[in-house]
Amino acid sequence: MLFLILFQLIAKVDQDQFTDLIVFVNASNSIWPYVHMQATMSDPKDKSVCDSEYSFQIVIYDYATAVFLNMIFSSFEIGLELSTCIMVVYIIFTLMFSYFTIQSNALKQTGQKVNSTNHFN
Repeated sequence: MLFLILFQLIAKVDQDQFTDLIVFVNASNSIWPYVHMQATMSDPKDKSVCDSEYSFQIVIYDYATAVFLNMIFSSFEIGLELSTCIMVVYIIFTLMFSYFTIQSNALKQTGQKVNSTNHFN
């Protein structure tokens, strides 16, 4: 989204083109999990287990969100100011979810350390 805003500042494309670009940017963001999962599990000899139900749920949520956002973005005229606000909201959500993920992982690690030390007592 940041590159799209910078592109609009430089190129100053018309509103229809800018709306199309917003939709394509959101679509490319929704494809990212698939690319990431393929890169993670690319070795056919790798015998790691993947939780397919969890991965499928993530994909469903991601696509549903992308469809709704693309419907909203393509239904209204979104100018540079509003797209900047949308980018800031994306950044806030990303930082918030990253924080929650880090906190959850830290709690899991401390819980594992406590369980492993209690096991030997």
